[in-house]
Amino acid sequence: MPKVKTESSSSSVAQAKLQFFTIKYQKRTILAALDLTRKHFKTLAGKEIYFETRQADIAAGQAVELTDDVWEGVIGSLTAVEAFERKEGIEVRAETNVVAWPAAAFGNAPAAPLNWPLSPPTQPERRTITLNLVSFIDGAENFSVKTKTTTSWDKIASVFCSKNRRSISNLCETEIRMTLDGSRPHGKNIGDDIDGLDGPYEVYFTRPQLGGKPVIYIWTPQPQDVSVDLSLTSHWSFSSVYPVAPITLSKLAGGTGQSLTWNVLTREDGNLQDKATGLEVNSLFWEAETNSHIDNILDSPPSSRPSSPAPGVDAFNPIKATLADHDSVLLRVSDMTPYLDASLRALGLHTEARTSFITYVLAAVLPAARSSPHMNGTGGDIAMPMQALSEEERMMTVEQWIRHEIDVQYERLRKEGETKIRLFRERAEEVRRRIEAL
Repeated sequence: MPKVKTESSSSSVAQAKLQFFTIKYQKRTILAALDLTRKHFKTLAGKEIYFETRQADIAAGQAVELTDDVWEGVIGSLTAVEAFERKEGIEVRAETNVVAWPAAAFGNAPAAPLNWPLSPPTQPERRTITLNLVSFIDGAENFSVKTKTTTSWDKIASVFCSKNRRSISNLCETEIRMTLDGSRPHGKNIGDDIDGLDGPYEVYFTRPQLGGKPVIYIWTPQPQDVSVDLSLTSHWSFSSVYPVAPITLSKLAGGTGQSLTWNVLTREDGNLQDKATGLEVNSLFWEAETNSHIDNILDSPPSSRPSSPAPGVDAFNPIKATLADHDSVLLRVSDMTPYLDASLRALGLHTEARTSFITYVLAAVLPAARSSPHMNGTGGDIAMPMQALSEEERMMTVEQWIRHEIDVQYERLRKEGETKIRLFRERAEEVRRRIEAL
């Protein structure tokens, strides 16, 4: 039987590397640690593996990953390492995977010295934690994963989608939202958003929030041309509009938003004719979805609801929505439809508009015993500013602007003229005094 031999080298580091984690016979070399692990632990066969130890001097008692560049310096001083499978960024602990290493497993050659610095560079904390992935998406499964704090949130979303792709064919990372402790994750990696505990942490998966069925009715005493300008802040993006209209980017307070314009002709019967498409409709329809990558909207909502209105009103942000006594009312579901009908009637909505609104919201309130309608008026006006003007009103606006500019320019010239006259008089008086002094 041929003997196993090692390749000699003048370098003690190279010798230690060869003796302690490679075996060579003729022209064939094997990585003993990986092959032995895959051989003795069937769950790791054919898998990508990495090793950790708690015996490294640099972090005694703490799990440290043994990367390729440190194997040769520490393997001779270790008696045990722990093996893990690395898969799609999620490290899964094997069933029984402690690999024992006798102190002289491959002979009595001295181990290479450990030449690590006493104070290593600061690295991101790398702990194993448990995440419970909880789905609020119909058909998707709940499951748990063990992962590292250095794993990215994109990887977690990818694992969730991969697990549920068979049951939900159209599920993909761009169609889901993740929530951790009441807010959207804002860091790149898990460790950026969790505390020092090992969990388990619950991560909720939902579909994007939808601004449901906003419609615009326009009534005029007589037919006339009307232009409707609608804008959204950066918290939202248009998902559908009807009649179809071009959507453009616009600069708004707090960032870049979206805008569109409808030009319509009103009818005496309340219908509208869209000039761009020629379509006749009874209202202008649009919907919007929440955006998931806006840095300034990922704060957690308040832990308690305010008891009175805030001094200033912010744009309505669905991620930081609040509910308070001054902007909501608690009703039994049986009282909901009469209340809504009376409120909408007071706003001037006709029968079709009231019926359409009430039948739309019923699906959301019927499962509950009580419901708390939230009127998001001022905040919604800021988040979704809209202006509807007739051509006559636009001409009046332009005329008013021109008059204002004329007044401004006149006032500027008047002040400049008065200043020049004053300076001229002062200089003339100075000349007169000098002449009298001669």
